[in-house]
Amino acid sequence: MQINFADIPWSISQDESKSLLKEKGFKSEKCDDDTVYASGSLLSLNFTSYLRFDSDGLSEVSLQLQAGDDYWATFERVKNILTKKYNNPDSGDDYYSAWSDTEGNTLSLMNDKDYEVVYIIYYAKRKAEALTEEIMKQTRDEEASAEDLL
Repeated sequence: MQINFADIPWSISQDESKSLLKEKGFKSEKCDDDTVYASGSLLSLNFTSYLRFDSDGLSEVSLQLQAGDDYWATFERVKNILTKKYNNPDSGDDYYSAWSDTEGNTLSLMNDKDYEVVYIIYYAKRKAEALTEEIMKQTRDEEASAEDLL
């Protein structure tokens, strides 16, 4: 099963995403050339979200569920729902879980007790690959800097 938010296709445009979000009962507005802001209610919790776009369409969805004092129970509830939908996470611990599909799209679930929120971040394959390359480059640069100090 392909990983995505609310069955919104990865290649969709900003205008198409706003229309689909409205159909699903969410509010949305364009923020800038590559971002749509959305808000509404999921699991009886308020959420805010940013949908980010590149030249190929939707590439990232970041949700923030306002969990309040129930952040831990909310994290476990969302994790159970996502596990039923996408099977067991590929990796994780008490505060983080991650899934990927056969196409390379990814999903991260994070619990932030300091802010009493639960984050859910979806990445299209191309965005996940770009982030991985950026992290690898940063690691290589840090290792090169450390070698220069020796």
